[in-house]
Amino acid sequence: MELLQAIHGRRSVREFTDEPVSEAVLHELIDAAIQAPSAINQQPWCFLVVRDQALLARISDHAKAHLLRASLGAPAHPFRDILNDPQFNIFYRAPVLVVKRNSRVAGRDERSSAWRRRGRPWVSR
Repeated sequence: MELLQAIHGRRSVREFTDEPVSEAVLHELIDAAIQAPSAINQQPWCFLVVRDQALLARISDHAKAHLLRASLGAPAHPFRDILNDPQFNIFYRAPVLVVKRNSRVAGRDERSSAWRRRGRPWVSR
C-alpha cells in the first residue's frame, strides 16, 4: 500500500465486536509500531496491553472525570454531555487497549519490561 493511499484511506473505528484479539495480531501490531524512528535511536518504548474490561471501564470513567474537571472553566465544552453519560466508554468497549509509553520514567530505564526487537519477548505485568 502506498503511503498517501494509507493516509487518505484511514478511518476511525467506534464499533467493535467482542471477539478477542489474538497474541499473534498484538505481536504484529506492536512489532510494526517499534519500527517508528526514535531520537538518537534510543527506542524508549514500553507497551502495556489491557484486556480486562472492568479495568478498561474504570480507566474510561477516570478519564471522563478528569476531562470534565479540566474543562470546568470552559463556557461550553463540546463533549460535556457525552462525558457525563455513564454509558459512554471512551474506548468504545474495544476488546483490548494497547498503550505506548516511554520506558524512561523519572530517570529510570525500564526497557527490561518493554517489548524488544530481535526476538526478545514482551512482558505483560
